Amino acid sequence: MNIRFNANQDHPVLFTTPSYGQGSGTQLHRYLVPEFMTKFLKDLGNQQFNFNWQTEDRFSDWGNEVVLRLPIHHSSYVVSVELCCDHIGQPALNPQRIESAGLVIRKKTNQGEFSWMLEDDEPIGWQTSVQGLADPDLDRHLCRDNILHPRNKKPTYTGEQTHPMHAQTIQDTKGKHRTILFGYLPVVGSYRPPQKVNPSNDEADKLSDELDQLLPWPYGYAKGANYTGQIWRQAWAVPVVNGQPINEFFQLLKALVEQHQLGLTENPDNQQLKSLTENIYFWKTNNTEANKLLYGDISTSSLQKDKSLWQYLTSFKPYSSHRLIEWLAKQEQQSNIDSRGRLTHLPVPYSDNISFTSSLVMTDAQARWLREALKQRVIKQGEELSQQIPVPKFDQGEDDLYQVIPFIRAKDNANKVRLYWGNEQASQLFRVAAPFDAEASRPSMIQVPSLKDLRKGLAKGPALITPPDTYKLLNALKLKKGVTEEVAGDPPPGGSGGIQWVLVFSLPIVTLVAMILLMIIVSLLNIVFFWMPWVKQWIPIPKVK
Repeated sequence: MNIRFNANQDHPVLFTTPSYGQGSGTQLHRYLVPEFMTKFLKDLGNQQFNFNWQTEDRFSDWGNEVVLRLPIHHSSYVVSVELCCDHIGQPALNPQRIESAGLVIRKKTNQGEFSWMLEDDEPIGWQTSVQGLADPDLDRHLCRDNILHPRNKKPTYTGEQTHPMHAQTIQDTKGKHRTILFGYLPVVGSYRPPQKVNPSNDEADKLSDELDQLLPWPYGYAKGANYTGQIWRQAWAVPVVNGQPINEFFQLLKALVEQHQLGLTENPDNQQLKSLTENIYFWKTNNTEANKLLYGDISTSSLQKDKSLWQYLTSFKPYSSHRLIEWLAKQEQQSNIDSRGRLTHLPVPYSDNISFTSSLVMTDAQARWLREALKQRVIKQGEELSQQIPVPKFDQGEDDLYQVIPFIRAKDNANKVRLYWGNEQASQLFRVAAPFDAEASRPSMIQVPSLKDLRKGLAKGPALITPPDTYKLLNALKLKKGVTEEVAGDPPPGGSGGIQWVLVFSLPIVTLVAMILLMIIVSLLNIVFFWMPWVKQWIPIPKVK
């Protein structure tokens, strides 16, 4: 007589390789259709799975492990493992014993095994795995006899990230009942790394060395054209002479304006730089005084103070900040430097309240303070940005291998919940493809309209809600002239009435224009990179009616 389930619930749970499996351990199943779970259940009922994909998907540069594609590659994965009682004949585990089941993904490296951890439902990244038996939920306590205490009632979850698995009973070809545990395997995820309060000495030293090279001496530690060792020179004490800056000051001004927007926007993080630039002054000089100042023959006590560097930067803020931005861009394109290391193309632009017959004077101490302030400002910017940019869960390095381990919480005869891990039946090691991996990508079909569709000209595609000033600009576009100066000028102050416009495009035309522009750009870049054979491929297919 075929006994469906073992009546004795005191037998430990045993994870085994399914009868339909390939190799040993938890099985990986790949599907390329949206209804992948329905397809898996059908294959499970027939006990017929196609594992040929594992031969095809071994395209990693680092090893022969199978590579799992991402959802962006239109691929999905299901894992399965068999559950039975650890008893003679290994009868199928009664699904009613299962309180909950799931899987975890572990990262295997030369440094050890790591678990993807959550803290109050927020991912905190890969952490060293706990040795020995332990429940992934840190609010569930495990006794020495594997009995679990009830979970502490908390609204959030803290512990190793788990993904649910479900039990399904089937009959094999010989009529034996089997309990299969299966679940969806997500190969996506990201987290925002916490700010490092105390980085290691090696990390801190390496970061400091790299930041020092962002600007030339004396505002950084990069060895510029005029670098002769970290010795203060009189030329650096007067970085601007009658509006003519040295190249090092140009690089400093570029960093202050473009990277930190000092003086052009209100940013409390620029407070230290503001305080420093408020004490660096321009002095009114004629040609004779400027030359004497350059060679240290005259002190600033005999000169008339003009404006501070901070006042100079803020003078562009109200209405003409583009003047300074334009000068930086133009100077970078035509950076001619004379024998004294000064830029000759254009003088530093002046605003309406600063005339440029002035020279800037800076001391060695002020330059040193600027170096340190700029470094700290860049570090703070990087820390702020790191909190906003998510780091992907799966990496593609040589040492980045992953594995699925299943677990269940099952009841015994005393109705106590016990924890069982399937470490001995973990999945094979695998890698995860990068989003841009050409080997992992699959064609994405986009229907391009025919010319007949274009002639219809129906503007029923993307709709853009447009304010009046933008509508005026777009509506004034001319085929050969572009936008006229009257339209491209500064917008009038205040509002422009209570009306706004919705701009609706024809979807067939937008699609074709995008395709034509793409082909033009690819063809132009092909002149330099010769990549046309790898960019496009025309493949004829029968037309589906």
